[in-house]
Amino acid sequence: MYPEFQVPGISPDDIWQLFNVSNYAYYCKKVDSLLQGVCGFCQIDPELNKTLYENDAWRVWKNNLAAQEGQDYQFVIPSKRHLGNIDEVNYKEWFLLAEATRWINREFSIDGGVLLVRSGNPLRNAKSMPHLHFNYHVPTGRDRVTVTIAKSSKNLVEKLPILQVFEKMRQGMSFEELSEEERSLVEDKMAPKGAC
Repeated sequence: MYPEFQVPGISPDDIWQLFNVSNYAYYCKKVDSLLQGVCGFCQIDPELNKTLYENDAWRVWKNNLAAQEGQDYQFVIPSKRHLGNIDEVNYKEWFLLAEATRWINREFSIDGGVLLVRSGNPLRNAKSMPHLHFNYHVPTGRDRVTVTIAKSSKNLVEKLPILQVFEKMRQGMSFEELSEEERSLVEDKMAPKGAC
């Protein structure tokens, strides 16, 4: 169960999405989409998610909002249909997913990486988006890269004070107005670490 956290205008049923964001920029984007009642992968922001490739079932873009260090690339491959669970992917969509990943490999001369999907219940996979999508991680091969698969109850409790600071800032408090303790909680979480 997610700790209690409230943002005016966001349903308690959707608040879990905020516990899985990695930085303040992503937090603000996620809050905006929740307040507008839109799925960020059904109604994509072309300035943020510049589609590099698409076919009948999938789109591909570079992850610039929640990118991680130690990677040459991280691609997001969301389904065009609003799906929530991997069980909903049909045979044609599986084929077209393979086509999309082959395009990425050819276009970016990739000879290895990790294709990851978070499906279903967010308590079992740490997803921040209810829309089914794959992440294609391409490490540099020089640095250790880790991907969070799931979070413990302790991780979620530890995230709560960070979200509370993010919300203060979203409501208008500047970074400089935060207490020293609050600044130390979020200073390395303001923007994507591996952003291009």
